[in-house]
Amino acid sequence: MSAAVLSLLEDAASNVQQRPQDDIEREVLAQFQQLWEATQAGQGCIQQQIPQLLRPAPQPGSIKALVQEQAITQQQQLQARQQLDDAALQELELMLEEAAVMGLGPGVDPGEPRINYDLFTQVASEAAARPGPAVSALFSAATFLKFERDAAGAISLPLLQQYLARRVANARLRLQLAAYDEAGTGMLDVQQLQRYLASAVASAPLLACVEPSFLPNYLQIASRKLLLFHGRHSRQQRRSPNTSSSSGGLVVRLGELVNSPVMAELQEMLLLGPGAEQERDLYNNWFSLQSAQRVLATFTSWDLDGSGTLSKQEFSAISQGAMTELFISRVFEEHVAPQRGAAWPPQRPQKQQQQQHPPSPSSSSPSKLGSLPSINARNGAGGSNSSAAGSPPPPYSSSYGAGGGGSSTGPPMSPSQLSSAAATAGTGGSSSIGPAAGASSPPQRSWPPPLPPNAAGPRDEMDLLAFADFVLAWDHRNHPAAVGYFFKIFDIQHKGYLTLADLYTFFREVHGLWVAMGEYADLDVYDVLDEVMDMVKPAVPGRITKADLASCKVAGTVFSILANVDQFYQYNYRESFMQQDAEDGA
Repeated sequence: MSAAVLSLLEDAASNVQQRPQDDIEREVLAQFQQLWEATQAGQGCIQQQIPQLLRPAPQPGSIKALVQEQAITQQQQLQARQQLDDAALQELELMLEEAAVMGLGPGVDPGEPRINYDLFTQVASEAAARPGPAVSALFSAATFLKFERDAAGAISLPLLQQYLARRVANARLRLQLAAYDEAGTGMLDVQQLQRYLASAVASAPLLACVEPSFLPNYLQIASRKLLLFHGRHSRQQRRSPNTSSSSGGLVVRLGELVNSPVMAELQEMLLLGPGAEQERDLYNNWFSLQSAQRVLATFTSWDLDGSGTLSKQEFSAISQGAMTELFISRVFEEHVAPQRGAAWPPQRPQKQQQQQHPPSPSSSSPSKLGSLPSINARNGAGGSNSSAAGSPPPPYSSSYGAGGGGSSTGPPMSPSQLSSAAATAGTGGSSSIGPAAGASSPPQRSWPPPLPPNAAGPRDEMDLLAFADFVLAWDHRNHPAAVGYFFKIFDIQHKGYLTLADLYTFFREVHGLWVAMGEYADLDVYDVLDEVMDMVKPAVPGRITKADLASCKVAGTVFSILANVDQFYQYNYRESFMQQDAEDGA
């Protein structure tokens, strides 16, 4: 029945004759005149007709769903036919080069080709006849006004060509993404986004070698960056006709993805050819195979009991106890607890061999695993680290964090002194990497963990997705999405702003670790907090909002000082480190 109806609709659509625009306008005007006269006569008053505010999504398999799906498909096919191919784009660039003139006048490079608006419109008229009408949207007055004009009213031709190429590429990318938006909502949910990534991986030269067993982990890790930076919660349940998964959770808008630097990073990875791994460091690209393997290897190497999740103690060991217990607890409270009603207990993954401590650098090659700069974070906001994943670096390095204004001066302790002091510190979590020689193995946690009384699921076990979110947020602490991620952590009472008391609550534990390391105990805590306030410069004195942190450009430094004693050490002695780096460079 459905197939027959669909066939009739296709035949009717193919036999529709194109009507002149004037006839359509006359018909619309006549219908409007008829409605207006009826309204004036009091018949069928428009004000009495209450519109339908909510139109529920069609049921999967219904005629309405089939018609909607067919309409969306035809619209996408029409848009695809209107796109410029590579040959048409090259022809268009050649036409622009032929019409351009060399720059004249003050402040203009005489060797740079430029084009004025008259020549711009002439090329638009010629291009509409040669490559086709698809170029008409590219050659508008608004497009010309996007560029800086010289005294003669001309714009730079190379910049115009780059803009046209980028706009055509974005239109193609949007069509590719829209193919996975079956309901035509203009958004992709998690499953649809991962399906797009799976198809992109199959066609990418450097990602086609992903093993099928690792592909689900890669899709989860890769999609987290897009979801963290551009994800939002949908206000209503949107159910695709061909999928049983609801997209009422996290969704991403196609318009944001197309113009996103994160999507540009993904496209760069997809276009790299064989041999690029020898020419550049692919660990810095989140979507590379090496980066995904590094994240998963770090996560599994610190999962001491093989439960597939990280406890607070295991998570604290990654930073060697540099992160405070309060900060870690708040991370788990805000970003680790599963949704209410989630299936519990989770399935425990099978592990071939129970590891009692993370692998040493000799067992994991740095070229295979790399490092996680966002976890050991001793190089400032988003700094890089050179140690292998699963083998934490020395307690301190010679690099320094970003920030301004120190709270104290003086020579820092030597790395050996700091290492011995950190090893004996008993505050803020264990600083040991694994069980010491001759020490007993860490106690094995029971499986499954006990269910909390509120039936919300465990709040002390971090899965791979939550771990990837933390890595991304810590590695991009100045990004607006990361600011929102960490602001929830520090806003304990959910007031919407941070006061001096909130800052003191977190820095008090950092100060405890600072003293336990052997540093001077007379550090004035309030001087440090005053520096934080001076760096942020909140709009309302004494109240730091999320908007204040996003606009101050030093949110990463603020978060580091309040959460990690290593980062505060780098900040406090930054002038000494800068002088040392200058001497080494000389």
